[in-house]
Amino acid sequence: MFFINPHLQAQSFDIGDSKHKLWVVDDFIANFQSLLDYSNKTAFFNPVGYDKTLFPGIRDNMPVPYFTALAQLLDYLSKQPRGQRFQQHNILKCWLSKVTLRPEELDLRQTIPHFDSL
Repeated sequence: MFFINPHLQAQSFDIGDSKHKLWVVDDFIANFQSLLDYSNKTAFFNPVGYDKTLFPGIRDNMPVPYFTALAQLLDYLSKQPRGQRFQQHNILKCWLSKVTLRPEELDLRQTIPHFDSL
C-alpha cells in the first residue's frame, strides 16, 4: 500500500549556531495517490476532540504499512551524512490528520502559538 520512494530527496540544514539540524524530505511516499485514497476512502475518522487533544479536526491512526515505510525512511536518513541521530528512533504515534474546524470555531487555546511535543 505505502512504499518509500527510491527517488526521494532529503536535505539537512544547520540551525543557526546551534548543533541542531533541520531535515527536509520531499517525495517520501512512492505513490502519493495511495495516501490520498486511504485518507478519502478507508480512514475511519472519529469526531473532533475524540483523541483528547486540541487538534482542530479529525484524525485516524495510520496503517501498519505506513509505519513500515516511515521506519525505512528513518533508516535511510540514518545512513546519510549528518544523519547519525536517526539511528536511535522510536515511532510512537503516526496519525492522519485533517483540519476541519473553521477559524471562528477554534477554542482560544487552539489559537496560541505552541508546539505539540518534542
